[in-house]
Amino acid sequence: MADLRRNSGTSGPTDQERRELALLGEDFPSWWVRFSSGLPPLQWGAQRKTDTDWNASAGGVRTLNASSARDLRWMLTRAAIWDDEVAQACAPGCTRGWPGELTARQYLSALAAHLRGLKMAVQENDTNVLVADSECSGVEVRVLCRPRPSDWDRLWYWDAEGAPLAEAEHAHDAVTEIRRRLAQPPAKAAS
Repeated sequence: MADLRRNSGTSGPTDQERRELALLGEDFPSWWVRFSSGLPPLQWGAQRKTDTDWNASAGGVRTLNASSARDLRWMLTRAAIWDDEVAQACAPGCTRGWPGELTARQYLSALAAHLRGLKMAVQENDTNVLVADSECSGVEVRVLCRPRPSDWDRLWYWDAEGAPLAEAEHAHDAVTEIRRRLAQPPAKAAS
């Protein structure tokens, strides 16, 4: 219905789309996020802001286009994960600069240990933790740990879709959210 409204001559984003743009901009400040009232298939876009790391031919994704805010968030999250892997931002001993702060890798390891203690099926690597429902095949939650720009770059747990789960310092809140998501019935594939 939104596509019909746009094609009938209404231009510019709706209030909801403006809110989505603002949230994307807060969570991904190194990107310019935009909405185009042009063709509906790829109305949501992001372009990496210039900085010395990416201008020095370090590579990486520079422009993204998606059909929805949710898809763009997913793509931006994937780009952030890739950036962290390439830059090895989670290398041992690397923190965000706060005394005594754990690294993202250490937070993920602590979360994985906590989940295993609760007898949950967990697979862990350097960049994420995959939690599966042992009773229901195909139900799983992938958890990442990365800074949340809108929270002074403090480390947060995120799902694979790019939605924040909980502050990294509050693993119990992340566990509650993971359990809630695992309890949801799996989504049916659209025909």
